[in-house]
Amino acid sequence: MNKTKYEKCKIITMNKTMKEFEKGKLKDRSKEKIKSRKQAVAIGLSISEKECKDKFSEEDYRKIEELFYKNIYDKDNKVSKKNLNYSTYNNAYKLINYYRTNKKYKKANNIFKTLIIKILHEIRGQREVNWLIIHDLYENLVHNHL
Repeated sequence: MNKTKYEKCKIITMNKTMKEFEKGKLKDRSKEKIKSRKQAVAIGLSISEKECKDKFSEEDYRKIEELFYKNIYDKDNKVSKKNLNYSTYNNAYKLINYYRTNKKYKKANNIFKTLIIKILHEIRGQREVNWLIIHDLYENLVHNHL
């Protein structure tokens, strides 16, 4: 499958970051060397997200939407029993903003409703909901970003 410009950019940026880490040259904000591979990956993802966000295409949004619905629903089109993770929430937020920008309000509202249903489903099932999701959802609702 062909990679989009965004995906290629992220791969290149991650490779650069991980090479820096392997050479022992990757440092955090306080100029200390990074010793943990997990921390290096987190830094690489953060950097690549910032550097590559201008390379998003319609195909990227389509892929994100596909992945979003795959994470929300199971094969029987019922709300999945898997916990909602923060990256799925972030993807929903990106999609909502994208569709609203392009005046596709019905699509944006459907994604928002689906997200809320999933969160309420988890609460009803007495599963723990990631506090970052609740915090960001609250902030976005208060500031009318969603």
